[in-house]
Amino acid sequence: MNASVARRARDDRGITLMELLVAAGLLSLVITVVGGILVSLFSTERLVAGVSQGTTSAQLTSTSIADRIRNASTFEVSGTTGSELLVARVASGGESIVWTCHAWYFTSAGDGQIRYTSGPDGTPIVAPSSAQLASWTSLIEGVTAPDGGRVFTAEGDTVRVAFDADTGDAPAVAIRFAAPRLTGVEEVDSCF
Repeated sequence: MNASVARRARDDRGITLMELLVAAGLLSLVITVVGGILVSLFSTERLVAGVSQGTTSAQLTSTSIADRIRNASTFEVSGTTGSELLVARVASGGESIVWTCHAWYFTSAGDGQIRYTSGPDGTPIVAPSSAQLASWTSLIEGVTAPDGGRVFTAEGDTVRVAFDADTGDAPAVAIRFAAPRLTGVEEVDSCF
C-alpha cells in the first residue's frame, strides 16, 4: 500500500517546468501560423477589393461612353494628349427622339480622371477650366493613357477609347474598345 500511495503522490504533483515550456512553445507556434493566415487573408481581401472597385469603375465609364456614342448622330474629339474632350450629340427617348449633348473630359493632371457632363441640344460643350471641372461628374480616377498616347481617338464614324485604370496594389485594368456612331441620321454639330 505504501508504493501505491507514493505513486499517487508523484502523479498529483502537477506539471514540470519542461512540460510548461513545451506547451507554451506549441501554443506560440499555433498562434503564429493562425496570425500569418489572417494577415494573408486581410491582405488578399484588400487587393481583391481594389481590383473590384477599379474594374467596376472602368466598366461603368466605358459603358457610359460606348452606349451614348452608339446613339450619337455626330461626335468630336478635341484637345491635346493629357487634356482631351469627347463631345457627342446623342438621341434618347421613346415615342419622339430627344437630342442632348454629352461630353467626357480626360485630364492627366493630378491622379488622372475622366469626368462627364451633359446639356440640352444646341448648347455647345467646350473643354472646362479648372473651376468648371469641379461641376462635372467624376466617373473614374487613377486613369492613364496607354503608352503616353490618347484616351479618345476619332477614326471616321468610330470613337476608339483606350485607358488603364488604377486598381491599387494590383496591375492596372486595361480598357480598350471602339464605338461606332449612329448612322442614317442627319449630322448636326450643335453640341460643339
